[in-house]
Amino acid sequence: MNGEQSAQSPIIAVPDSKFGSFVFWRDEIPPVDNSEIDIVKKGERCAPVVADASSERSASVPFANGVCLQNASEFVWEKNVVIPFIDEVDVENLNPDEEHIEALFRGVHTKQTIVPSELLYHFMRMADASMVQHVDSDVKIHCAFSFPGVVLALGRDNWPILRTLFRTLAEDMQWKVRRTLASSLADLSTVIGPEYTARDLLPFFNECFKDLDEVKGGMIRNMARFLERLPEYVRVHFLPKFADLVNIENIRNWRFRDELARQLGELCPLYSAVHICQYIVPIAITLIQDRVGEVVKSALEAIAIALRYLAVDPVLHDRVFTELIDMLASHSNWKKRQIFVNLLVVLVKNEAVSSETMLQVIVPQMMRLAKDKVNNIRLGVAESMTGELAKHSDFLSNAESNPQAEQWMETLESLKNDPDLEVRRYATRAAAVQQH
Repeated sequence: MNGEQSAQSPIIAVPDSKFGSFVFWRDEIPPVDNSEIDIVKKGERCAPVVADASSERSASVPFANGVCLQNASEFVWEKNVVIPFIDEVDVENLNPDEEHIEALFRGVHTKQTIVPSELLYHFMRMADASMVQHVDSDVKIHCAFSFPGVVLALGRDNWPILRTLFRTLAEDMQWKVRRTLASSLADLSTVIGPEYTARDLLPFFNECFKDLDEVKGGMIRNMARFLERLPEYVRVHFLPKFADLVNIENIRNWRFRDELARQLGELCPLYSAVHICQYIVPIAITLIQDRVGEVVKSALEAIAIALRYLAVDPVLHDRVFTELIDMLASHSNWKKRQIFVNLLVVLVKNEAVSSETMLQVIVPQMMRLAKDKVNNIRLGVAESMTGELAKHSDFLSNAESNPQAEQWMETLESLKNDPDLEVRRYATRAAAVQQH
């Protein structure tokens, strides 16, 4: 009886003005004039434009392969985009006729014969809100997960068919849907090319910086790969946003910070030495002081990669290296000094410093820390002598190339007689490596 009453109860239509396309906590995107968005159609070339200093808005900047963006200051969605397949199909109709399929692709000028229209029709209906109520609550998550594969099957030329579906998933209220879609941005940009990436993917990538930590985590995993496919001026636009990723709501989510530290190393090839020194290195320095060891380890690798790319500018390279020494080498907290030992080892491993720097800076610092009162510090030095520094044992113990060779050998002998058993074990192993 209750079922009959509910079935006969009238459905109250709620005006669209009561709801926005975004979740309620999210700030409304400011209106954008369509005339401000000037994307060159595929195959066309962008004429060179000279920037006018008196103009409030910068001139268009050439994109990769001639594609242009008119304004790099804001990456937002186009307004008044109609999504034809939402609220236009009947959820009970599982066998669509030509009229339903025609309504689904209304406004899309691209015709494809790769995927049967009925199959594509059912896939695009997975984003319909009524499907969540009648079929499966996770149907949109499955749709977002399969979306990159469907895009790959259809190819770049048929992206206009799936554009509105992408935006619907990007604006979905479920964070799992947005996270799944954010994880595939780099793969999608590879398939659809730079023009569609700038117009359709870039606004969602920009919104991910303001989204929940879970969505940010999906975006961060492939952030470097996605930015790699964008022009330099767009990549520079996102540099100040990287620092905001360090401050997350859940401080216990150390995997988020670990993934961010890994991405910092991959971002270094995309930026100049000045940008690396100004934006990427400060984030890495913050992360090497993290409480979780895996985060510190990834951040140390990022600093080593950054210093390697800073080698083109010796002034910036020496400034960063000196700052690290002043901050960590003689810190009163033994954990900071231990981080410094690990940093020196990582620098040698990644060849981020020259042989001259290794002899003049790293070796003296190692010999000084070999006399530290904390066992873990001496253990780190002894362990490095059997690891990365062991590869340079002949060079370090050669008095002709290294004036400090005698002091180096004395340090090794003192570690062999250390009160700590583990320190003695590693020092003995290091001595055996040098003898061979």
